[in-house]
Amino acid sequence: GRLPLDANLAKDAESRGVKAVGLETVESQFRALASVPEPDQIEMLKSGIRFHDRIDDMLETMIQLYLQRQLGAIWPLQIELAEKVGVSGKAFDSAEQSLLVKRNLGMRDKALGYLAQGNAFIAVGGLHLPGKQGLVTLLREAGYTVTAVE
Repeated sequence: GRLPLDANLAKDAESRGVKAVGLETVESQFRALASVPEPDQIEMLKSGIRFHDRIDDMLETMIQLYLQRQLGAIWPLQIELAEKVGVSGKAFDSAEQSLLVKRNLGMRDKALGYLAQGNAFIAVGGLHLPGKQGLVTLLREAGYTVTAVE
């Protein structure tokens, strides 16, 4: 019965009289998912099915990586686990491009407009933050200081 984190943030903003807006639409998210080629989707599903008996371990490991601010290790972990169950890590390349890289560019572009207005708080999923094509790097390259909120 709990709300997802983004819904909690929006609810909190509303209670404070702050307008919350999305950097993406649900439609654009579905388009990104649909743009991953079907053969790659199937391989990724196979990986998940083959690893189902250890899903609790994987989730706990991901949580610990998140808490230790090791977000950049989460995606490679998933690829490594897929390879351990016989699925090529290459199957994840198109998903990374569609679900992270391209979306990060779009979110950056949308965020820049809000940031230019000032007094903006930007919240995104953890996988969108790390790496050379992550939002932290993209926003810093645009001249902004990016600081984690404790």
